Amino acid sequence: QKKIYELITPESQLQAKNGFSSFKSEGFINSIDFDFVRKDGTFLPCLLSSSAVLDDDGNYIKSRSTTFDNTLQKTAKEKIRLLNQELEAFTYSVSHDLRSPLRSISGYTLILEEEYSKQLDEEGKRVLGVIVKNARRMAHLIDDLLNFSHTGRKDFSRGYIDMDKLLNTILQEMNEENSSNQKKEIRVLPLHYCYGDISMIKQVWINLISNALKYAQNKECVKIEIGSYQESKENCYYIKDNGAGFDMKYVDKLFGVFQRLHKINEFEGTGVGLALVKRIINRHEGRVWAEGKVNEGATFSYSLPNKL
Repeated sequence: QKKIYELITPESQLQAKNGFSSFKSEGFINSIDFDFVRKDGTFLPCLLSSSAVLDDDGNYIKSRSTTFDNTLQKTAKEKIRLLNQELEAFTYSVSHDLRSPLRSISGYTLILEEEYSKQLDEEGKRVLGVIVKNARRMAHLIDDLLNFSHTGRKDFSRGYIDMDKLLNTILQEMNEENSSNQKKEIRVLPLHYCYGDISMIKQVWINLISNALKYAQNKECVKIEIGSYQESKENCYYIKDNGAGFDMKYVDKLFGVFQRLHKINEFEGTGVGLALVKRIINRHEGRVWAEGKVNEGATFSYSLPNKL
C-alpha cells in the first residue's frame, strides 16, 4: 500500500512538508492545496484540512483529516485568471493603438492653431478649440485606462501605513499643484493605521479627494471631512463632501468603468477614477460603498481588513 506522499506531485510534496511544520506547532492545518496523481497521469486537485488528536498529557496520537475535491474551484479560478489576462492585454493593446491617431489629431490641430489661426473666423476657432479639448480628454482617458489595466498586474506589497501621515502628504502635494482660489475647508480627523500597499492606498485617497473637490467646485466654499472608524474586523475610511451629490437609485453605477452620473459639460472626467478605487480595494480584500443626495453632497467609504 502506497503512502500519501507517493500519490501526490513533487510540488504538492513540498507544500505538504511546509504544512506539516505548521501542523506540529499549531495542531491543525486548513485548506492545504495539493494534487493527487491518477493512474493515467492526470491530476486530481484537492484541499486538505487536518487537526491533531492528543492524549491527556498533550502528546500527539494521530490526526483527523478531511479531503475535498477541488477540481471545480481550481478550474474556475484558472478561467478567471486567463480572462483577466486577456482583458488586460486587450486594454493595453487598444490603448496603445489609440495613441497613434490621437497624436496625429493633436499635431495637426497645433499646426492649424499656430499657422492658420488668422485665416479662421470665430466659428472656425471655436470648432478647433472643441477638437483640441476632446483630444486632450481622449489622452486622459487612455492614461486612466492604462492605469486601470496596470493595477491588475502591479506588484502588491503590504505593510503598515500611517494614514494620518499619508493624508498630510497627499493634501500638501495637491495644495501645491492646485492654483484655484476657491475657499476650501478640509477637516481630517484622526485616522486608524492600516495594512496595505502604500502606493495603491495613496492612489485611492488621491482619486477620492479629487472626486470630492471636482463635484464641489460650484460651491462658494468646498467642505470636506475625512475620517475613519472600526467595525468588526475592518477599518473603515470615509470622505464626505458638500458637492453635487447623486441619486441613490444610481449608486450601483458609481464604481463601474466609464460610468458617469453627470454630463461631461457639467463635470469633467473619464469615469475611471472610482473604478480604479474599487479595483485597488478589492485587491486588499476590502469593500467600497457610497451614500449621497442630489445637491446635498456625498460620502464615499472603503474598508480594509483589520490585521493590526
